[in-house]
Amino acid sequence: MTLEFDEMADKSLPEKTMDVIKMADKPKPVLNHEASVTRQVLDALGTPDNLHKIRACNVFDRNWRVDIWTWKWLDEESKITKSMVIERSFFVKYDEDAGRIISSDPEILPLGTTLKRTSRIITNN
Repeated sequence: MTLEFDEMADKSLPEKTMDVIKMADKPKPVLNHEASVTRQVLDALGTPDNLHKIRACNVFDRNWRVDIWTWKWLDEESKITKSMVIERSFFVKYDEDAGRIISSDPEILPLGTTLKRTSRIITNN
């Protein structure tokens, strides 16, 4: 007597095992990590008025480089020629399982936020 897989599984495997088998058969949704990283950076930073593009690239492992490209006038007075420049750049660590950025260097601060610089003098006394 030959049993089909479904018949055999129903009789010999525990119910929890069958649930795992059924779950494995379902395709998992594919998260577009590049879009997710880009969206999270823009949400934290804000959108520059002169935004040209954002490039997010998985450099290695779960470490991403995110470049914010903007347009700049080469000559502010005549406004004849524009150039693209990297306005901001970040190295972010991205948790693919959670779908979120877990750290950034430098920290992603909203546009217009200025960092308070402190100087530290170290002396050997």
